[in-house]
Amino acid sequence: TDLSSGINAEYGGACNGDNGAPRPTRSPLPPSHNYSDYIVPVQVDIHASHTENGTTDCTAELKELPKPILGCPARCPIRVIKKFVQTKLNVEGTLELDILCNNEILGKDHTLEFIKMTRWRTKELPLLLTYRIRPDI
Repeated sequence: TDLSSGINAEYGGACNGDNGAPRPTRSPLPPSHNYSDYIVPVQVDIHASHTENGTTDCTAELKELPKPILGCPARCPIRVIKKFVQTKLNVEGTLELDILCNNEILGKDHTLEFIKMTRWRTKELPLLLTYRIRPDI
């Protein structure tokens, strides 16, 4: 007698899937019910701050992004948005940028979900973020 057929008979044919029943298939990804896995629409524009005499500050050196509206995961930190803006404007390493929401400088580890809940509470999406050259102090 065959050893595997003896094991299958002893365990009711359940060994190695030889009982004729179809094997369960794995779904590629289970449906996610996690609150922070959604996409947040974000609009990234130049910060339009003005000095007392009506002229803009050092943002005159900056250009606008070619596509200012992004779809970002809610867990995306501001440092990723900042790096994206620097790359698109070709100012990596030459200029230090600030990312702002409602004229407040955002921390590099703030996520879009956190910003949406704390700084953009009752406003409509897209979340409006602005960028500027970090002023010299």
